[in-house]
Amino acid sequence: MQKRWGTEAHYHITTPGTDEFYFSAGQWSPDGTCLLTLDSSRTVRLFNTPASLFDAAADPGPRDAALVLTRADPIYAAAWPPGMRSADPESCVFALATRDHPLLLIDAYTGLVRGKYTALADGDMTTAPHSLAFSPDGTTLYGGMENKIAVFDINIQGNNPLSYLNTTPTRKSMYGQKGLLSHLSTSPFHPTLLLASSYSKSFAVYDTTCGESVALISGIPGTGVTQAEFSAADASLILVASRRSNVIQAYDARNLADGAPLFELPRPGNTNQRIAFSQSPDGKLLVTGDSNGNVLVYDLVEASRSSASSKGNDGNMTDIGDTTTNTVLINATKISDEAVASAVVHPYYYPDSESGKTTYWMAAVTGERRQLSIPGSNYQDSDSDMETDHVETRGTGVSAEINMFQITK
Repeated sequence: MQKRWGTEAHYHITTPGTDEFYFSAGQWSPDGTCLLTLDSSRTVRLFNTPASLFDAAADPGPRDAALVLTRADPIYAAAWPPGMRSADPESCVFALATRDHPLLLIDAYTGLVRGKYTALADGDMTTAPHSLAFSPDGTTLYGGMENKIAVFDINIQGNNPLSYLNTTPTRKSMYGQKGLLSHLSTSPFHPTLLLASSYSKSFAVYDTTCGESVALISGIPGTGVTQAEFSAADASLILVASRRSNVIQAYDARNLADGAPLFELPRPGNTNQRIAFSQSPDGKLLVTGDSNGNVLVYDLVEASRSSASSKGNDGNMTDIGDTTTNTVLINATKISDEAVASAVVHPYYYPDSESGKTTYWMAAVTGERRQLSIPGSNYQDSDSDMETDHVETRGTGVSAEINMFQITK
């Protein structure tokens, strides 16, 4: 297995450093033509994918954002519909959730509002979901709130969702999935299933046809689950990341009864800041940033194989970090002195049948929040439902960055 980073197609964007600015998330569009970023200045930016990412001899093109939208209030989440194609302008939209505002469907070319949908909190107050996900067919938009999921038909605008999926019977109930839902995801392999993560240290699988929970796993290490995804190859795994956790856990999606992970992938992440992972389209790689400024690339096929071959009769979890990192960890490359908030794999990849190698393209966004702390000062992090002790948040003094690069495996 060849382990190297390709540098001939490297593309680097540096933004002016300020006391407020850092990138918090990045997402490729489903057709790979642009990268959407969120940052601490309450701004959405769309960058066109440069031709030089795939061809080092090509003109790199402009590095400025093709679209910039700044909101007055914090942005909670954004999501692309799976059918987005730049060649079809009608499909070029993304959903945007901003605190205390209706959910918007934004035209990716013009920035104009195409649709508006309102979710209500207790007391009939307009609220915004903290997480978003489209159904695999793109007709339904799910919004993760506190103790419930709003279900919108994107063809029906108005003041109420199509329905609500309650994740717990009542606010005071001991049962169900409690807390603010930090992340939602779906899989084309199971189009009726919805995977929800909660800051209450849990993730759950819901059947959207009946609105019932299929499985609930609680007590995940860390201070709240920030991401849970079905494996891209066949949805046989559920991959889980938490804040203030130094691992990404993998669960057997076909057997969640015992609630135990199959294996763990090391990833330094002892921070309240979200650090998102992604998978290659073929499901073979998992890519993640970490709190030390590294991009880590793991071989999910090898991790699953190693887990299956070394799991004992007692059913204990395989320790990938100690036993098989030399084959499971394909590469670890430091790209910044700041945390890498998102490392995302481009939706297209290039397998070469003659050489047996496959080339993948990636993007990573960097920057982090730094805090000055004093005891007894309560502040609620916009990424969380927990209070922390500090008086102010300030930037690092280092420019936030976008790095685009390739890896050949």
